[in-house]
Amino acid sequence: MTDAVVDAALATLTGQNAGWGDGASVPLRVDAYGALYTVRTNASGVAMPVSPTELTILASAARTTLQSVTTVNSAGYRGVIIVIDVTLDPALASITPSIEGVSTLGSDDYVMLTGAAIAATGVTVLRVFPGAVAAANTKADDWLPASWKFKMAVADGDSMTYSVNAILLP
Repeated sequence: MTDAVVDAALATLTGQNAGWGDGASVPLRVDAYGALYTVRTNASGVAMPVSPTELTILASAARTTLQSVTTVNSAGYRGVIIVIDVTLDPALASITPSIEGVSTLGSDDYVMLTGAAIAATGVTVLRVFPGAVAAANTKADDWLPASWKFKMAVADGDSMTYSVNAILLP
């Protein structure tokens, strides 16, 4: 194969789009070595994340009040896995987690998933992502919006020590 034929084939492939069916596009690109690769972009041309990212929502600490943390999803993650680790419950306290979408055009929040009340030590996992098989209090089939909030409601003033981490899904 001559260089001209390879160059023509690569030029043709570079201009192609392979859609994911959700309005995003994946243009084929050629790196400096001639290898093909893709960069997933949304409808506005902004690069989409390609791998999960972990972040701490609430570091481990004893808490007695409602906790509410808003996160901006500017990278375009599609879903989230929330990991709640309760390490100390000295007074049989009870907490209830929820994941909420935040309307960026107003001050409205909407519930995406509310977990079951947690009243003992251990790990609880909540999942919200498109295509999830919904399960009461643990999984919701929904997209992660541009701005979302994690809340932990308390049933009483008793102390409970826990941490909350998130895994953002591309």
